[in-house]
This record gives sequence, C-alpha cells and structure tokens, in this order.
Amino acid sequence: MDKLWRRIRKRKKTYVNGRDPPPLLPIFGGDKLVLLGNPAKRFDFEDVMRASKQELGKGTFGMTYRVDLEDGTTTVILKMLEGVVLSAEDFRDKVEAIGAMDHENLLPLRGYFYSNHMKFLLYDYMPRESLFGRLHTYRRWGGHPLSWEVKLLIALGAARAIEYLHAHDIYSGNIKSSNILLTSSYEARVSNYGLAPLTSSTLPTDPNTSVEDVFGFGKLLLELLTGEPQPLLSSMKRDPGLDLPQLVQVNFRDKMIANIFTWELMTCHKYEVMVKLLEVAISCVSLHPHKPLSMSEVWRKIEELNNTYAR
Repeated sequence: MDKLWRRIRKRKKTYVNGRDPPPLLPIFGGDKLVLLGNPAKRFDFEDVMRASKQELGKGTFGMTYRVDLEDGTTTVILKMLEGVVLSAEDFRDKVEAIGAMDHENLLPLRGYFYSNHMKFLLYDYMPRESLFGRLHTYRRWGGHPLSWEVKLLIALGAARAIEYLHAHDIYSGNIKSSNILLTSSYEARVSNYGLAPLTSSTLPTDPNTSVEDVFGFGKLLLELLTGEPQPLLSSMKRDPGLDLPQLVQVNFRDKMIANIFTWELMTCHKYEVMVKLLEVAISCVSLHPHKPLSMSEVWRKIEELNNTYAR
C-alpha cells in the first residue's frame, strides 16, 4: 500500500506545478463530501444529511447505513468509529489509495467525508446485502439456500478480489461472510478492505499480513461448506476446546466428512469437488503449515476446480 501512497503523492506534485489534478484526486475541501472518479450522479453532504437512512449494522470500523437520496439514488455510508487519528491529508491519501482499486469483485469506494467531528466512506448499495445473511437468515423470510454452483462462484470471486488486493499491497485482516456482499445476480463483492490504517483500532491479530487474510478466507470457505457461523456448531464431532477450523480438521482426519457438509450440499451430488474445496479450506486454516498458501495459490486452486467441475 505504501507504493500506492507514493504514487499518489507524485501525482499531487503534478497539480502543484500548475497542471490539472487527476480525476481520482479532487482538491480536499475540508468539510465537504468528495466523490471519486466520474460518478453518474453528483450529490453533496447536505443531500446525504437530508436523505432517509436505515441502519444496516455495526462492524469493526464503524456503523453502516443505507441512504436513500431524494433523487432515488441508494448508497451506503460507513460512519467511522471514533479513533481516526490521521490528519486530513493523510486520511485523503490512504482513502484514495483504496479508491484506486478497480476489480469486479471489490465493492468500490465512491467517496469520503472528513471533518473534525465525523468521517465516513461512501459505497455502492448491494441489493442482496451480505453473504452472512444469505447463509444464515434466509429461512426467516421464506428464502432458499444458496446452490452449490452459486457458493463456488462466490468463493472464486472473493478469492480473485483478495488476490488482487494483495498484489497491490492492500490487506483486509477482516475477511468474513458479513463483509462479502452480493449483487442481484449473487456475484461477490469484498468490502471493508484496507481500512485498518485509517483508525487506531487494533484487530485481534496483525491485519497487515497476507497470512491473516488467507486464514480468514479459509474460515469463509468452511462457513460456505458447513453452513455454520462462527462459533456456532451443530452436527460435527465436537470438543469444547476446538473452534470450527479445528473441528473440521478432526472430522476430516477421522473420515467423518459427511458430518461436515450442509444437508443441501450433500443432496446436490457434487461430493468430489466439495471435498477438494474442503481440502483447500483446511490448507488455509492450518496453524502449522509446511508452507503457507498465498492468495494467488488459493485463487488458482479454486479456479481450477470451477473449470474442471463446471457443468
């Protein structure tokens, strides 16, 4: 990520020398909403404040709200928790490094607001919201479980996005199903990436390593396969001292694989590819691997599974 910040600072010097600023770097206007790129519709801070808002949830970095603007546009703001200790210029540099990320499976950052009293980030609204909701709450409103094919494509899309971030020296440290959002066609959009440097909040483990993201992605794969949110467990052979990754490894080692997958997956007759994806997940969450996997390796393994077993 440092490389991106250096590139951004170089571009800022171009503006100081009298040339036009690049489109991703609008002049920082203090208490103003800054939109990144070339948005189809423009609005300002006052429009956001007048809009109707619905709280979507609280996460590691702040409160998330759905915002319905008066012109019919729906967007999402992440209001940062108290703890942003960066200057306005440093905040801008880091946010716009995140905004420069461009991948079909990333939730794009559309804008930001910085003042002494409030900071928030602006994102697209995803109509199907989070993967967590689709996995664990669909029965409440009469929905259906995600099919194996959709789950595999979600895993592949998320892996592609995380690998892209790592290639640009940006890490999440917060890979989980509630941070994987879904489009209307159930395509994955990874959210909340690169935010740790914006706050003084500390995550339970070092967020600035690819190893932590690989481990988090492995837990995400286990959640897709088992249907179990962390730390809730049901049918698997259990031990009070084991978490989900360890329990899966115990069941896998003891050849109790049928206890691992959801009932819906066991009835879809894709057993061979499910076991292979399970092997990828276990490799990701291994606490003492001979050689830790990179996200590039994980992505390629899932890509190969998708290509080999696609209908």
